[in-house]
Amino acid sequence: MSSYHLDFNPDILPIFLTVADVKKISAAAEEVHLSQPAVTARIRNLERQLGVQLLTRSIEGVRLTPAGKIFYDQAKKIYGLMDEAAFEARKSRSTKGKLVLAASTTIASHILPPIFSKFKKRNPEVSFVLNIGNTEEVLERVRQGEIALGLVEGHSRAPAVGLKPFLEDQIVLIGPASSSFHPRRSQDLSQCPLLSREPGSGTRSVVERSLRKAGFPGKHFSYTAELGSTEAIKSAVSSGLGFAFVSQWAVQNEISLKQLSIFPLSDVKIKRLFYWVLPSGGMPNLCLEFFYFVKKNLPSFPIV
Repeated sequence: MSSYHLDFNPDILPIFLTVADVKKISAAAEEVHLSQPAVTARIRNLERQLGVQLLTRSIEGVRLTPAGKIFYDQAKKIYGLMDEAAFEARKSRSTKGKLVLAASTTIASHILPPIFSKFKKRNPEVSFVLNIGNTEEVLERVRQGEIALGLVEGHSRAPAVGLKPFLEDQIVLIGPASSSFHPRRSQDLSQCPLLSREPGSGTRSVVERSLRKAGFPGKHFSYTAELGSTEAIKSAVSSGLGFAFVSQWAVQNEISLKQLSIFPLSDVKIKRLFYWVLPSGGMPNLCLEFFYFVKKNLPSFPIV
């Protein structure tokens, strides 16, 4: 009986997975903090060891070959098992201390509180400090070493920090439940007052980018009001001041109470990921514990 043994460093797995996910060697190199030639060399060495081509390369980027898709699926499972093994090993340790995080406002207000509650039940000696800011502020605090772990919206990569997917989100257009005007396409937005978060908000940047792709003229990004929190925006919309784009996570109660309505646009679907913000160096043990706990206890995506 013959057997096949692949002698390779498991550190190649996150590099290969990142290349496959972002579809560009240059972008992947930034994300894993290696040079572009170093990433290329590691992928080609892996392909030589396997004896198959995993990626096809073009000026537009890279894509998985059929063999690459098979290896990608299995590599994700292996990498997930490695994370799970680390998490299970850490569970045997007595967890205590102060967990300090930074998060953008939507995540801080609507996603983290129930996660904190579950983590606290398992680890009663842990306390929490949650710093809230917009996406750019959170990225900068982690980049400067003020905070060891953050969560943001609207970015897939940023300099001098690591970003890993956290949770899926969908941004929806909301208006007063009593509104007689029902926008159905992005062009209709020029006929209604729009409210927005402040510049630097992850929600604002991803909305404007998506609307431009749909052909909505940039000159129409003239807002009736710019408000510093999602809660202020929801209150203003409910009061009849205008329409706004917000995370679907943020409006569950108001929709169920019929205080607000969602107006789907036929030509714009705005989906995004929330991301962990990781420092370029290591994290404290308590942050690692929380990171692995959340990966196993993600909340369900809400249905409106």
